[in-house]
Amino acid sequence: MEIKVATISDSGTTWHNINPEEEEGRTMTEHELEESYDDMLDDAYGTVDVAGMTYDTSRLLKNADPIAYRVGMADFADSLLQDDDTLTIEGYSN
Repeated sequence: MEIKVATISDSGTTWHNINPEEEEGRTMTEHELEESYDDMLDDAYGTVDVAGMTYDTSRLLKNADPIAYRVGMADFADSLLQDDDTLTIEGYSN
């Protein structure tokens, strides 16, 4: 069942259809979190050259310093949860 909702601004009224079942929130698996974190690292820092070999930043960090990788991912999860109070991440609490 969809509900019609109005957004009122200086430029007028805009109507949106929302589905309350979809607005309840989304659950992100730990695997999805890891993929999203890897994408963020790779987008932000690109690739790294080591001894003539090129690596994704996420892969290099995950293998070279797994503790720093996990701490960074936990911080990333916290920021996602703060930005979206309807989001749930498996293994993490709001």
